[in-house]
Amino acid sequence: MRSSNNVYFVKLVRDVGIERAIEVARAHGLRNADSLDGFGSRSCSLALGTAELFPMEVAAAYGVWANEGVRCDPYLIERVEDRFGEVLY
Repeated sequence: MRSSNNVYFVKLVRDVGIERAIEVARAHGLRNADSLDGFGSRSCSLALGTAELFPMEVAAAYGVWANEGVRCDPYLIERVEDRFGEVLY
């Protein structure tokens, strides 16, 4: 019989509370994820990735960990210049 690692994440959300899990998700950059609002205190399925999230938001949220807890807004690189100011891309 095989078991899923997802069980641990569901238990974690259950233990800390769904509202707290949503609060932490928003603090990490998932601010525009309206789909988080529908979970309330009724479903631990949030831990399984059932919320609809934008890829850029998820990338920014993971970036908080990589940046030692500091959130930086993602931005688009519009052009690449060499040291003389010539546009390379």
